Amino acid sequence: MNPLLLPALKARLLADLADLRLDWRGPVKEDTPEDTRPVQVFIGDLPPKKRRPGDVEKPDGPFPCVVLIPASGQTDDGEDAVTVALVCGVYCGDAGDAEGAETDMALLLSRIRQSLTPCRKEALDRRYRLTEDAKGRLFPWEKSDMQPRPYIQATVMTHWRMKGLE
Repeated sequence: MNPLLLPALKARLLADLADLRLDWRGPVKEDTPEDTRPVQVFIGDLPPKKRRPGDVEKPDGPFPCVVLIPASGQTDDGEDAVTVALVCGVYCGDAGDAEGAETDMALLLSRIRQSLTPCRKEALDRRYRLTEDAKGRLFPWEKSDMQPRPYIQATVMTHWRMKGLE
């Protein structure tokens, strides 16, 4: 796998999702700009929580976010194929407001597809081509039923081909 794929993917998503502002604080009396923020993108994992004595817990967690995780790969005839999981997370602070969180997740998934679909014809950073999976699907996703509320998580699988490292 080319080590520059994930940073290129992160940069693309950060740029294309910058104007998508989603809830991150939970129940509020009125909608204000402080109640929403742009989607954050991380590589590999969420940032660590402050848990050492004397550390102040951040009032704002990492949500809404996308975590880029290389899931599998192979090399064929000098070309690398890599599957990257995009783990998407949104916050649902209001008890019983599953509709708001589901809407945020649908918006996030839609914007990811809009951002990355052009990479099928025009390679990301002129190196990384988005391809269909073995079943001919682009952006198959699954929602996890195992995550604790107030968070909702869905994982989008993306498949990339690139010239192998020489």
